[in-house]
Amino acid sequence: MRIHFDQLIPPRYRSTTDLLLHQINAVLSTYVRSQLLIALVMGVLYAAGFFLLQVPLALTLGLLTGLLNFVPYLGTLTGLGLSLAFLALDGAGLPQLLALLLVFVLVQSIEGYYLTPKLLGSHLDLHPLLVLVGLMIGGNLFGLLGFILAIPLLATALVLLRFLLASYRQSSFYLPPSPTD
Repeated sequence: MRIHFDQLIPPRYRSTTDLLLHQINAVLSTYVRSQLLIALVMGVLYAAGFFLLQVPLALTLGLLTGLLNFVPYLGTLTGLGLSLAFLALDGAGLPQLLALLLVFVLVQSIEGYYLTPKLLGSHLDLHPLLVLVGLMIGGNLFGLLGFILAIPLLATALVLLRFLLASYRQSSFYLPPSPTD
């Protein structure tokens, strides 16, 4: 498929297009790897917290909660609902239920203040304010799908903008005229 796609691109633009597609692929691969790593770390943290609170199916529920965090809010809401239900059905008291809420607050704080900025922000080179605005706009315009696609689309747009800026700075319009002109 790639060979057929390359044949559609005029030969003089193939190397540039290949470089641009390689950069976009690298950014999107970094995004997916970082999201999966964040989800795995959150799953382990949830599982540890659930294990300490003796939540039934702590490991399974913790990993499920973490991995579902790949979709914003889905993991947190699902995990919170299921873990509260399991604890309540297991006969837990109010202190244990409040401790479970504390586990969610702590894991979400670690994710929001450390994991995501460290893994996603630094690798994708996106400003946190840009990410926040992108998530808000994507969520408002396209709902859940907008939340999921906002950051990869922003990262791809950043690659394209950098390419366009570099092309502009190398253009005859930007560079001063040569002395022979």
